[in-house]
Amino acid sequence: MWDSIAMMGGKKVFIMLGMNDLNVTGLDGSWEKYEELIGKIKESSPDAEIHLMSMTYILHGKEVGKLENDTIREYNGILRKMAEEKGLGYVNVADALADGNGDLAAEYCSDEFAHQNPEAYDNYAQRLAAVYEKTRNPDDFMNCLYEYKKLIKEGTLSIEDKWNYAAIHQWMLEYCQNEAMKWYDNILNGGPDLDE
Repeated sequence: MWDSIAMMGGKKVFIMLGMNDLNVTGLDGSWEKYEELIGKIKESSPDAEIHLMSMTYILHGKEVGKLENDTIREYNGILRKMAEEKGLGYVNVADALADGNGDLAAEYCSDEFAHQNPEAYDNYAQRLAAVYEKTRNPDDFMNCLYEYKKLIKEGTLSIEDKWNYAAIHQWMLEYCQNEAMKWYDNILNGGPDLDE
């Protein structure tokens, strides 16, 4: 997989290991897999930006084996800490799909257990769009804005979504201000046209 990332010239890598890993290897074994995978990706694609994605929860009352929501919360906490320590991104999709009790919300569950439906994947797409927006690229801003507008229309923005929505507008405002200053300086200095 890491060779494929390098061959495609991947700039952003999102990693979400599955529940099966947690159920089989437990917390310690899952971290070893993350460590190995991150190391190989960094070796083959040293400039790639790596983001770790949280594990989603189980439907209330359907927990089995090591797949318990308290264990998943612990897993996600350690995952977030790992991302911070290694300078990686962290994308919290678990809380966005949770109900008021911190379990997988029934409206996002497709099988009365843990697997998600298309609405949940729309939520994933919006979160990943928010990460892409952090590049502060105007094209990314427009793509991200489109995803947010769909969520606004559906009335499904969480508090975190609203903060991110405000932040991307702040970043775009800064970008536009910087571009405007370049043009003003060019005009005042009587320099050649900027080729933008």
